[in-house]
Amino acid sequence: MKHGFAIIAMVIVSTVGFVSFATPVFAEDKGLECAVLPKEICDAAKTDSKGGVSGTGVWKLLIWVLNIMVALVGLVAIGAIIFAGILYSSSQGNSEQIAKAKKMILNTVIGVIAFGFMYLGLNWLIPGGVFN
Repeated sequence: MKHGFAIIAMVIVSTVGFVSFATPVFAEDKGLECAVLPKEICDAAKTDSKGGVSGTGVWKLLIWVLNIMVALVGLVAIGAIIFAGILYSSSQGNSEQIAKAKKMILNTVIGVIAFGFMYLGLNWLIPGGVFN
């Protein structure tokens, strides 16, 4: 019973503290601040796009996210190939470990090829291409 009252008291004190010390945030007063995104994305989000869709902040954000995904897929593929190579070289004649390493290498190559087709498909489907 004591713990229930303690929890209720902590919730009430936290709520009162949050409500009394929280300051309202108005987007029009402070403007748009970028902490994580590159400056060109923030600048494109602040201004009106006169060059069509490719000048908008959402478009530039899409390109930025896709470039990060390409880099991450490459890093994961390289890591998987290295891990499979270590697994293969340390198998010491264990056929299960050799089969596991070969399957990992094959699946990694299939994944990279599938990602490449997705990359080409996006360039073909979206007018003007995403990655230009």
